[in-house]
Amino acid sequence: MYCRNCGKELIGTPELCMNCGAKPLAGNSFCLSCGTTTNQLAEICIKCGARLNTNINQTAAIGGKKKTVSILLAVFLSYWTWLYTYKKDAWKFWVGIGVLVFIVILAIASFGISFAFSWIMSIGIWIWSIIDVATRNENWYRSY
Repeated sequence: MYCRNCGKELIGTPELCMNCGAKPLAGNSFCLSCGTTTNQLAEICIKCGARLNTNINQTAAIGGKKKTVSILLAVFLSYWTWLYTYKKDAWKFWVGIGVLVFIVILAIASFGISFAFSWIMSIGIWIWSIIDVATRNENWYRSY
């Protein structure tokens, strides 16, 4: 997270920026997610695509996604974790659904002969979802 007033990187979510003394969400000169200088009238950051709301309450509400929740969803529900961040991960969710449909059709067509292959594909999607959500940094979830 970066101060919107001075662009200094912040640790955690402090009430005041230690560099400039302003509330980190009060400014409109820098991106909250990546710290890039922004146009004061811009609605999204050119560098990272994060939303640049000037309303403090709207900006705080945007960062409502949690990395821990995504990881737990990936561990227990595989590709369904991408529904949690659907706006950015819709294609991954639909790839998971497509693989599931392919596995079902393959199992029906081969009368269960390809059982091992279907398990390998399912485990591959499951591992991909865990790695995908675990390797993202906290700023990605905050700027969601």
